[in-house]
Amino acid sequence: MREFKGRVVTPGTVNAEAVVSHYGFNTLASLQGALQFGDKKATCGDQNNPDLHGKELAGKALCLPQTIGSTTGGLVLYCACAMERQPACMLFSKPIDSLAAAGSILASVWLPEVKMPVVDSLGEEFLDYVKDGMTITIQEDGVVCVDLRGRSVHEWFDKRAGVGPAAKIQQGALPHPPCPDGGGRHALVCPGAGLR
Repeated sequence: MREFKGRVVTPGTVNAEAVVSHYGFNTLASLQGALQFGDKKATCGDQNNPDLHGKELAGKALCLPQTIGSTTGGLVLYCACAMERQPACMLFSKPIDSLAAAGSILASVWLPEVKMPVVDSLGEEFLDYVKDGMTITIQEDGVVCVDLRGRSVHEWFDKRAGVGPAAKIQQGALPHPPCPDGGGRHALVCPGAGLR
């Protein structure tokens, strides 16, 4: 597990699966289907965002650098919250833009029963580290915990294919993670150790 500290824009705690975009998040293009056509899963409709296009956004931890697009962005976020089709949270690697801030803050004030915690300024290292399917936990103080347990075994621990963090650790390209029990190497990525 890895922790990142950011600035709380709208408070709250959440535990959700990550969806990650390294491109700007066009709020209207991404959420239009959820708002206009009743898509309760809020499937991303932005064809210009290959990281998110076709993926479900409702109830997910949306990890992104920033939002882009027209000035409708804040209202689109507010409407998504009002229709309960919003991401579980929004996590920005950069400082939040004024439109996303307006939409998320208005939703938190005017729709107190609907929660969408927002944390910004998490840094580029956060966006480089987090991957789709990882488990995200937000604490009240803006600490974001990223846990790889949400990823599939094939994506993270397929040493034979030479891909994923486990293979990169063995190749020396990534540092070895600390062991949860404080001991030596983590059993999931050590040669000869079986999966638990």
